[in-house]
Order: sequence, then C-alpha cells, then structure tokens
Amino acid sequence: MRYDYHNKSGRPIIPVDPAVEREQLIAANQAFAAALKQALQCGAETSGGVLATVIPKRGKNGILAL
Repeated sequence: MRYDYHNKSGRPIIPVDPAVEREQLIAANQAFAAALKQALQCGAETSGGVLATVIPKRGKNGILAL
C-alpha cells in the first residue's frame, strides 16, 4: 500500500499512528465537553440547543454525562 498521497496544496498526507490519533480525539472530546459545560453554566447555551446538536451518553449510574 502506498502512503504518498497528496492533498490539494501538494504536501504529502502522512498516516497517523492509531494510538496518537485516539489520544488526540479523546483530548478534543474532553475539551469540547468542558467548553459545553461552561456554556451551559453561564447561560450561553441552552439544554435544548445542546440536545438538538449532540447525542449525550449515560454514565453507569444512568445520569447523562457531558
């Protein structure tokens, strides 16, 4: 398999290590959750708006987790 694909700017696209990509996704998810929680607390976002755009997951105790 060849990994020398190029994007529109001509730079090669380097494959990402799955473990590194997973850590980056976890960090981005945690940052998003923190920003969303802060927006809800200060009133910049409503719970209805959040539920219209994201699918919350329930924790082990059945409570919605952000």
